[in-house]
Amino acid sequence: PSWTLHAHPSDPFFSTSNQAAIAVALGFDLPLSFGAKHSSAAVNQGKIMQHDFISSSDEEAGEEEGEEAGEWQEHAGGEPAHAQRHRRLQRIPVNLQNFLQLLVPAGDAVRRREAPASNEDLVGILEQSETISKDGRVKQALLLCPRNLFVPAEQQDEAWVDGPIHYAAGGFNISAPHIHGTVLEELDLQPGDRFLDVGCGSGLITAAGAWLVGSTGSVVAMDVRKAALDMAQAGIQQLLDTSTQYKETAVPVTWCLHNAFIPSKRFVGKFNKVCVGAACPPDRLQDICQLLCPEGGKLVAPVDSRMLVVKRQPGSKQHYTSRMLAHVRFSDLEVPRDAEVVLALLAEESAEGLVLEVPPSTYNKDVA
Repeated sequence: PSWTLHAHPSDPFFSTSNQAAIAVALGFDLPLSFGAKHSSAAVNQGKIMQHDFISSSDEEAGEEEGEEAGEWQEHAGGEPAHAQRHRRLQRIPVNLQNFLQLLVPAGDAVRRREAPASNEDLVGILEQSETISKDGRVKQALLLCPRNLFVPAEQQDEAWVDGPIHYAAGGFNISAPHIHGTVLEELDLQPGDRFLDVGCGSGLITAAGAWLVGSTGSVVAMDVRKAALDMAQAGIQQLLDTSTQYKETAVPVTWCLHNAFIPSKRFVGKFNKVCVGAACPPDRLQDICQLLCPEGGKLVAPVDSRMLVVKRQPGSKQHYTSRMLAHVRFSDLEVPRDAEVVLALLAEESAEGLVLEVPPSTYNKDVA
């Protein structure tokens, strides 16, 4: 028999030079086949992402039908398509990289030796795999926002690896660079955009977004964890202190310790571009879509095991279309309890009652 292991094409851990070492470490006499099961084109067409190792039965991507008033269509045949995918994914306990690291004691050393040595190398890999466009604005943004500034000091050896990082002390995960690149390419942030980063985590997408929308745009970074906001702020401050090019263009970020599922007049209908950094329950997606402005906008969010692109069509009636971008696996967004929602709404109403509207001065008219 032969063993075949498939990996994301941009992952240096599975380079040709490592195959023999891994085979020996695993104790296999027969050669291991590291097949290029998923081409870079397939990755970008929404077939698979590195967050999961998915069998061919999960290679399902396509357009989702547009729905009225936030109702999301289920495929015929009983069980919704997203539920079928989710059920299949439950059979995959860990991704391929983590599995090999459990079996191969020297895996980390091999990985460090083969990993990109700099941010430029990492961005180059994303470009070669067609995750990001060659010489595009997303590439410029990622070059200006090195990932090591948004990775904890104790995990700097993982900064240039195209894989997710679990930050245990902060209680959240840092997405893989190819996820960052894919999301930023899809959002297509332009100068003047009003961008919201829900579940901003370590802040790399926030930082890149602030540069992409420029001084005429606006960026709000939202998270329920203060540790995440602190890390994101620290990373962007380092950028401002060390990069004149970034400082001259990036808009200041508004930081918000808030749960996106709690409606607030500060956020509902205020943004034309929204990124969600954790998995949204399907029955709560409408709540997130309310953040898009009536003039129309785009939202990129993981929902169950799918990364969805949702567009709100311009007009007063809420009409959305959606399509699947990729198969992914993210940790879940924290859904607040009903009591938390009620208390937050009461607090907002109370705060509004304390605001006094001062009429404009009539001094000039009175003394004329």
